[in-house]
Amino acid sequence: MKGTIRKKTYKKTQTSEVAGLSQYALTMRLYKEMLRRLEVCEYAMNNRPALGAKFFDLKSTSLGKVLAISAYLIETTDKSADTVISDIFIQMYTYVYQNAMDANLRVELASTQRAKEMVTKIIEVWGVIPETSRY
Repeated sequence: MKGTIRKKTYKKTQTSEVAGLSQYALTMRLYKEMLRRLEVCEYAMNNRPALGAKFFDLKSTSLGKVLAISAYLIETTDKSADTVISDIFIQMYTYVYQNAMDANLRVELASTQRAKEMVTKIIEVWGVIPETSRY
């Protein structure tokens, strides 16, 4: 019974956190979550000996989320307004996805850093969208 109560409370909290956010704000939230997860992975790779067995858990959990978010962004990008811009965003999301996959399979810091740099650039670009153009 306790597990059920916790689960319902968790779902309520998660729903209330995003309720009423604009599509712009929700997308920015996804970008920031990818950045946070890549920073955790970078930390894990830089501290691999000290983390021991916990390293693989941190790496796979962090990169798994980045892969899931970037795949979601690729699949749900709206091409109806401007196909040129949407194609550019899809290319950026694909770059993040491919580097996160490489980092996960090869356990390589450089791929993690490339993905992190791209997410940082995406956040910068998304952040300069004028208020009047945000949806």
